[in-house]
Amino acid sequence: MPDYKYQGTSRSGGSVSGVMTASNKTELASLLKRQQITATKMTEKGKEFNMPTFGGGVKAKELAILRASSRHDRRRSAARSVSRDSGGPAGEQVLSKGPDRDA
Repeated sequence: MPDYKYQGTSRSGGSVSGVMTASNKTELASLLKRQQITATKMTEKGKEFNMPTFGGGVKAKELAILRASSRHDRRRSAARSVSRDSGGPAGEQVLSKGPDRDA
């Protein structure tokens, strides 16, 4: 029978963890219940898997700078597309001649 690592809470609300032998997770849960432990995590010992991490993540300040830079680039891109559509320099407004406008 395999060994299982478990974490849980006792009847009094305290944190409990340990290793217990059982044939499967269902049996482990019933064994813990008999000891008045509510299991919150159960893993077969030796089969745990931790995802590898690269670096240490992105800091909040770096993320804020990246977001601000991205917004700035989108605004510049939008301004360039407007200037291409109007045929004039950026910021120049082109008024169309409608049926009620005299040229």
